[in-house]
Amino acid sequence: MQKFRLLACLASCAALAGCLDNRPTAAGQVFAGPAELVLHEDINLKSKPMGIVYHGDKLDVLQQRRRMYKVRSATGIQGWTDERNLMSTDRMEALTHLEEKVRGWPSQGAAITFDVLNVHTEAQRFSPSFIQIKPGETFDIMAHEISPRAEPTHRVLLKPQPRTDAGKKNSTKTKKMVLPPAPAAPKPPPDWVELSEQREPGPAPLPEKKTDAEKDPVPEDDWTLIRTSRGAAGWVLTSRIFLNIPDEVAQYAEGHRIVTYFPIGRVHDTEREVDKETWLWTTVRAGQHPYDFDNVRVFEWNPRRHRYETAFIRKNVEGFMPVVIHKIDAEVTFSVCMTDDDGVKQGYNYSLIDFRVHAAGIGECPKPESAGGMVSPATSAKQAPPASLSEKLKEKAGEVKRKIMGK
Repeated sequence: MQKFRLLACLASCAALAGCLDNRPTAAGQVFAGPAELVLHEDINLKSKPMGIVYHGDKLDVLQQRRRMYKVRSATGIQGWTDERNLMSTDRMEALTHLEEKVRGWPSQGAAITFDVLNVHTEAQRFSPSFIQIKPGETFDIMAHEISPRAEPTHRVLLKPQPRTDAGKKNSTKTKKMVLPPAPAAPKPPPDWVELSEQREPGPAPLPEKKTDAEKDPVPEDDWTLIRTSRGAAGWVLTSRIFLNIPDEVAQYAEGHRIVTYFPIGRVHDTEREVDKETWLWTTVRAGQHPYDFDNVRVFEWNPRRHRYETAFIRKNVEGFMPVVIHKIDAEVTFSVCMTDDDGVKQGYNYSLIDFRVHAAGIGECPKPESAGGMVSPATSAKQAPPASLSEKLKEKAGEVKRKIMGK
C-alpha cells in the first residue's frame, strides 16, 4: 500500500512539472503605456479582446512578430498589442524621473483645455497617451519644446540577451570542399579597337543629391510640459491649451500667444473697493521659434482710470523658460533668461518697488529649483471666480454714471 502511494505521488509531481514546463517562458518585461490598453486574441487588433491592462502595469513578453507583441499581465491576461503601446524599462524610469524632477518646480502659469486633452509620455505624436485631462480642468505649465514630427520607428523594447553555450551550434569540424581552379579570362575580340570607337551614349547621369540646406523642411510640433493636480508630468500639444489668465488682461495679447504669467503684486482700488493683481507675462508671436518668448510685460491696475496699463515692457527679445519669481517681505523680484546682443544667454533681474519695475542687475539664467515661495498662478486664478451677470450689470451702470457725472 505504501509503495502504491509513493508511485501515485511521483506521478502527480511529474504531471505537475510537465504542466509548468508547458507554460510559455517570458522573453523579457515591458510596461503598459496608455491609460487603458486592450489586449487582443490575435495579431489583428480587430480580433476578440482578451482583457484590459493599465498604464504602468508590468507585462511579460511571450512572443513577437515584427511590431506586434504578445504579452501577459500579472493577473494572467494574455493578448497581442502594437509596440507603440508598450514602454521599455528605460523609458518607464525616464518618465518616473521626469515626474520627480518637475514636482518641485514653480508653475509657469495655469492652463485649461476646452476638449479632452491627451497627455503623452514624450514630446512625440506617436508616443503613448497615459493621461486624459477633462475639459475645464486646470493644470500647470512647466516647460516648452519644439520636436520634429517623426514617423513611428521600430523601438527596441527588450535588451538583447547574451548567447549561451547551449544555443551555439555544434562546433564539429567538417571537411572543406576543394573548389576547382578558376577558368582563364576570355580574350578580347580581334576588332575590339573598331568596336571601342563606335560607343553608344551611356545612361543619363544621376541627379545630384540635395544638401542639408536644400532639403525639404521637416514638419515640427510645438509641445508643452505640464504638471497635473495629482503631480503627474507629461507632454501636450501647445495648440490645445489656453492659459487661464483673466480676460481683462488677456485682451492685451494683440494676437500673440501667452507663454507664462505670474501675479507679482496687488493694487487696491479705493473707489471700487476691490484688489487687483499686478501681472507679469511673456508672449510670443505666431509661428515656431528656437526660443520660448519674445515679449515681457508687466500690467498694473490704474485705480484712477480703473483699467490695466503697461508698467514695464521689453519687446523683440529671445527669452527662455523658466521665469523665476522671488518674494522677500514686500519686495518682489523676478529673473528672466534672454540673449544679449552677442547671442549669449543672460539672466536679467528686475524688482517691483513702489509699483514700479527697476533693473536689478545681470547674472546667470534662472533655474527652476532656485524659485522662491511665490503663489502659483493656478492658486491665484482659483481665488478670483468670474463675476455673475448681476455684478457685471452693476459695474457697467457705475461706469456709465461716472462718465455722465464727469468722474
